[in-house]
Amino acid sequence: MFRHRSFLIVYASKLGHTRRIAVWIARELERAGPAAEVVEVGGDLPRDVREYSIVIAVSSVHFDRPSRPMVRWLEKHRSALQRVPYEIVSVSLTAAAETTEARHVVERYSRPLAAAAGTEPVLCEHVAGALQYTRYNVFTKTMVRRVARDRGLPTDVRSDVDLTDWAQLQRFAARSIELVDALPVTVGVGR
Repeated sequence: MFRHRSFLIVYASKLGHTRRIAVWIARELERAGPAAEVVEVGGDLPRDVREYSIVIAVSSVHFDRPSRPMVRWLEKHRSALQRVPYEIVSVSLTAAAETTEARHVVERYSRPLAAAAGTEPVLCEHVAGALQYTRYNVFTKTMVRRVARDRGLPTDVRSDVDLTDWAQLQRFAARSIELVDALPVTVGVGR
């Protein structure tokens, strides 16, 4: 079976913003040519993971922890990810803070994901998510507002705030396409 340039984008989203990012990445990739399929963790995969050129794992991070469903998905597909390059996109509020400390914190978010996959990703991107105050329960709203205040982010709980740097994601998509273009064309399933 010929493996054409294709991406599998798997996402884990609690409130929908990470899904929005995954779909946006897919559209950006497809504008440049490669096919991109978006699947929520736990959803049915259209085909074997090894048939894709690259897998992109897009995971929300809440309270400094990557999504447990994403960790489980990576563990489940560990053997395939030994043969197919994969990338990680972590989506967090911490990524919105522009401090050295915040950069060190977000770099740690990919570690449990890489450990679950059993191999290092070819590319990691840490992107800011959204403050979705209107969708949080009372406890989460209180905790997130405290974190936002500590990080200098908006704290008005009456409205949501998109903190995502879409130009950063555009650059990530361009680097992903460069990576897939550099891969050897293979015949058969896996490498």
